[in-house]
Amino acid sequence: MDPSRAADPNALIRAVWMWRTTAIVTGRAALREQGMRSLQLDGVDVLLPYSFADRGPYRFHRCRFPEELVTDWTRGPTASTGAAAVHLGTRRDWETLCEAIRTDTTNPAEIAAACERLRGHIGAEELDLTARLLSDSPWSVAEVWFDELLRRAGITGWTANLDVFVDTPLGTRKFVVDCAFEAERLAVEVNSAEWHDNPRAFQQDAEKARMLTGCGWTVVPITPTQIKHDPDAVLADLRARLHRRHRPERLPTVHFQPDAPFWW
Repeated sequence: MDPSRAADPNALIRAVWMWRTTAIVTGRAALREQGMRSLQLDGVDVLLPYSFADRGPYRFHRCRFPEELVTDWTRGPTASTGAAAVHLGTRRDWETLCEAIRTDTTNPAEIAAACERLRGHIGAEELDLTARLLSDSPWSVAEVWFDELLRRAGITGWTANLDVFVDTPLGTRKFVVDCAFEAERLAVEVNSAEWHDNPRAFQQDAEKARMLTGCGWTVVPITPTQIKHDPDAVLADLRARLHRRHRPERLPTVHFQPDAPFWW
């Protein structure tokens, strides 16, 4: 391939179908083809019904892929967004998966359905892990950590990324709460430097907290660093604020690990 085209994601993807019209593009390339046009590629993942050695930026995977998980409304055979997400789950590309959910490119229902259809093609443990970690629509990797921490601790009664509507003199405003305990009117906000460390986000966070507290919510901000390095304190503080039916009798001692499922 011409070196100038090798750096062009669109050219890399087109070259797959020029080589094999039946080859199926998956992973990041498939999500890029289906709406995430700014997504950077770290290579192109290709599904074939036979073994083929990786070459340059192309990673080949042997898989007899279910036809119902292939879309051809793009420029060539492409894994559905749910199936592409499953592939990224096996590669632990949680950041891209959160972006795909945040932008409505895919959703937990599509991912769970793809996981079920791919049983027998991918290991059950991998499928179950991906479906569980994405089941509550995390918008960031820190939310993946936090949601799984709540599951690990046995804390219930929460909804991730809940739309909360607040009536104001200027009309109804909508705010998305990272983790909402509706019965307790408790809003846990996972505030990372990536998304919140700028003047605009600072003003938005302050307004959001003011509006929510004004209608009876308690806002509890936490950071990814606190989740990773002091999870026991985060859980203890949260447990103290919850109704008895939503909290375990005792909390487990947990430790963070870099790889999924993140807690042991």
